[in-house]
Amino acid sequence: MSNQVALIEFNTWHHECLYSQILFLTKSGYEVLLICDIQKKKAVESFSGLGHISFDFFDFHKLSSFFKLRKLLVKNGIKNIILNTAQGSGALKFSLLPLPSEKNIVGTIHNTAKLTSSIGQRIICKKLNAYYVLSEYIMPSLPKKNNLLATFFYPSFFQKEVDFQDLPLKKDCLWFCIPGSIEYKRRDYDFLFEIGNYLKKIGKEKNAKFIILGKNRTKDGDKLLSKIKDLEMNDMFVTFDNFIPNRIFYAYLNASDYLLPLVHPNVEMAESYTKNRISGTFTIAKGFNKCMLCHSMFSKVKLFDFQSKFYETPQEFWEQATNTLGTTDYHQSLDFEENRLRYIRLLSNK
Repeated sequence: MSNQVALIEFNTWHHECLYSQILFLTKSGYEVLLICDIQKKKAVESFSGLGHISFDFFDFHKLSSFFKLRKLLVKNGIKNIILNTAQGSGALKFSLLPLPSEKNIVGTIHNTAKLTSSIGQRIICKKLNAYYVLSEYIMPSLPKKNNLLATFFYPSFFQKEVDFQDLPLKKDCLWFCIPGSIEYKRRDYDFLFEIGNYLKKIGKEKNAKFIILGKNRTKDGDKLLSKIKDLEMNDMFVTFDNFIPNRIFYAYLNASDYLLPLVHPNVEMAESYTKNRISGTFTIAKGFNKCMLCHSMFSKVKLFDFQSKFYETPQEFWEQATNTLGTTDYHQSLDFEENRLRYIRLLSNK
C-alpha cells in the first residue's frame, strides 16, 4: 500500500519521539504500522487512539526477528520505512538485510557525530534515502560531504494525560523538574547540592523543590539518593523508586516552574549536547511551553531556540529563577503544521 508507513524502533529507548511522528503521518493521510521491541508494548499501546495505526512487536534481541521483520515488510508491500533510531546495532542489522530497491527508507539520527566516526553508521546511511535530526541547531553539524537529504523536526507533541491529585502541595516554593533516567554522564546532579547549600546559607531552603523525574533504582540513582541523605536535603527533593506513569510524569511537568537539563561543562557528554545531539529535556520544555534554566554554555550555541535563562553559579541560578521580570532568551513557539509539513516533505522527497 503506497500510503502505509512502517515506523520502527529496535531499541527500548527513544519511544518518546514516536508520538509526534505518528501524529504527522496520520494527519497527512498515512496508515502507520508501528513496529517496536516487545518490551515497549505497554508504553506504546496508548497510541491506538490516534487513528489509522496498527502494531507489531518483535524481540529484537534475537537475530531471527530481523528476518521476520523483512518478511513482514515485503509481504505487505510497504514502501515507506522510517527508523526512529537510525543508528546502533539494531539499525545496522536491519541495514544488512536484502530489501527491494524501491523501498524508501528514512531515519532519525540522534547523534550526528556518528556520521563521521562510525563505520557501522556509514553502512546504515547507505541504506537511507534521507534522515532527520531533532532540532534546528543540530543541522550545522551534518557532514558537508554527505549527499543524503536531511531536515529537522521537534518531537515535542505529547499525550498530556495528567493526574494532579497525586501531587503534593506546592507550599510557596519553586519546582524544578529534572526529567529522564539518572545518569551522571549526562547531567551534573551535584550542582543541585551546590544550590541547596547556597539556599541554606541565605535561608531559602524551603523555597525550592527538585523533582527527579526518573527511576532511581540504578547505580547512579543510589549515588544520588545517598548524597541527598548525607547532606540532609531530603525535604528539598522528590524522587521515585519505580516507573513513573505518564499521567504523573506529565502532571509534574505541567506544575513545574522550570525544567533543568543540568548539562554543564564538566559532564562527560557536554560538548555533544551543544552541536551533535539534544537533551530530552529540551524537547519536553518546548512541548510543555516551559522555561529551562541552562548553563551559560548554551547561550553561545547558534540556532538554540529553546526558551531559556542562563547561569554559571548557584547564586546566578537562584537570581534567574526568582527574576520574574527578566526576559527569556531564544524562545520560539512550537508550530505543529510547520513541523508536519517539513517532516512529510522529506519522507515524500519533495
